[in-house]
Amino acid sequence: MTENGNERPVQLKVKDEKVGMMPWMIALILLFSSLLLFIGGIFYHHANVWVGLFPGIILGMMLEMWNFADPDVIIKAVAWRDRLLLICFGLVVGISIFLLYFVNMLGVHLNWGFKDLYFWGIIIGAIFFGIGTAIAGYFPGTIWISLGQGRREGWWALSGGLLGALLWSLIYGPLSGALVKAANYGPVSIAFALANGNAVGAWFVGILFASAFIGMWFFIPRFPKGTKGCGWHFLGKTDPNEQLHSPWTTEYEQRYPKMRKWVMPVAEASTVEASRIVFILALAFAITTSAVIMLRQIFGESTTFSWLGGLFIYAFWPKAIPNLPYLANLLPIHNGTLDVLGKIGWEPISDLGTFLGGLISSVLLTRRWMGYKKDIPPVWKKRFGSSQSKRNWAVFWGAFMVLFGARMAGGCASGHILSGSSQLAASGLLFGAIVLLTAYITAHLLYGKALD
Repeated sequence: MTENGNERPVQLKVKDEKVGMMPWMIALILLFSSLLLFIGGIFYHHANVWVGLFPGIILGMMLEMWNFADPDVIIKAVAWRDRLLLICFGLVVGISIFLLYFVNMLGVHLNWGFKDLYFWGIIIGAIFFGIGTAIAGYFPGTIWISLGQGRREGWWALSGGLLGALLWSLIYGPLSGALVKAANYGPVSIAFALANGNAVGAWFVGILFASAFIGMWFFIPRFPKGTKGCGWHFLGKTDPNEQLHSPWTTEYEQRYPKMRKWVMPVAEASTVEASRIVFILALAFAITTSAVIMLRQIFGESTTFSWLGGLFIYAFWPKAIPNLPYLANLLPIHNGTLDVLGKIGWEPISDLGTFLGGLISSVLLTRRWMGYKKDIPPVWKKRFGSSQSKRNWAVFWGAFMVLFGARMAGGCASGHILSGSSQLAASGLLFGAIVLLTAYITAHLLYGKALD
């Protein structure tokens, strides 16, 4: 127990016991669903927008099961105090790279959608994004999942995110020359560039990068004093040091009192059985990430915020849209009729799916549904106290910076870091590196010893 904000919560040992059949069944159902999408992507390359609902649900369910919508998890992840999120993303990206460049080598059509590499906008946008993530503990996608999970402060994150994305949409015109058009080298694929456009060569380049990302799973310990990566658990070699740093605390149980017993061991991934379930989930995640590029477009979640802001302006001042370059491109008007989904495609639909996936998982599977009750992340409470209003405003302005930065950089944790890295897009790798560095520095400056 904690008697004051400076004491460490009592940690509960994760038992190396059977987690039961339910998580295995859920993981295998999600894997089967992702394979159906992947097979569909082999034959269909311009799927209807409603199809985007399904990958959104699959990814939303998996992220909620891992509890990556919890800002406490994200803050500790970017501070490198609990690296499970980063390790899982590395595994997902590695598998996705292998799959994408393999099917490309076989001649399957892919809707690559590489984002432009423009240095100044991406670097500055990534700095905003990293600072905001460390403050609020949210990515654009996890905002939707948090609302599905019943997290009250998710509404503050949504409001701040909408305002941040809208602001960039409004000021894009005068700033685009210096931040987007200057030092813009267009879409750059590292694999195709190194292989001179040869598909077979690109796949071999992809294997090298995939090995490096998957290596994170094997060789980076989850906690600072750990000795083995999660991949070793998969092979049957556990790390007893992880038990000493487990985030499974009495405080955690108090935040999620109705959570099913199998959820925490799976989220911990520190037992042999749990790590194998996590691998199946990561495999399903990677297959889904690859399938969406085959079916229609990359997986992204931040453009929806600008799209919603643009619809708000259109509802009250439709004549302003043609005079705002960013929104005019996003919401084209043809013969007086608004083309609502013409440019953005299925992204709002997949974001809706992400929300539904979080809702389905938290209510029916994990029972981590929070009912929009008061909740302050432990790391924030240890550093700044239990003031709800202080936390709400921090989430608002943190999310504001996240979405402002995401739209300046042209992508977010989904569009740049997940999809972009899986494509080996230079823009995505640059954005991801700057975000992680900035968030790491900000988190340590902001929270200090509260991270321990």
